[in-house]
Amino acid sequence: MSYTISIKVNGTDISNPLLSEFITWDPVTYILDVFPTRNEHCGGHTFSITFDDGISVPVTETWLINLLFNLPLVAINSIPNMSVIVGNVDVSVYDKMLYFEDPESMPFTTLWR
Repeated sequence: MSYTISIKVNGTDISNPLLSEFITWDPVTYILDVFPTRNEHCGGHTFSITFDDGISVPVTETWLINLLFNLPLVAINSIPNMSVIVGNVDVSVYDKMLYFEDPESMPFTTLWR
């Protein structure tokens, strides 16, 4: 017996190149991956999958995936100005946790320049 499976996201076929930036469907393993990498991918996305065996009435299941925005770091203190002497190596150490916090409580890195 053969059957077909079709997937749509927001009413658009899963093969749409704009969706393939962050959503993939493997028709061999039946694995659906959602991997947003930019805030532009966020928001509510309605997924629907239709199973059709060519004999009975096709069955469609629909669900919503809400992708949340990655919030920017929040400055909690000003970084102080400093004077340095030309030719000397600056050995100042800054604790990033004194100056920034992540509203999502996720770990973050900083690069001081």
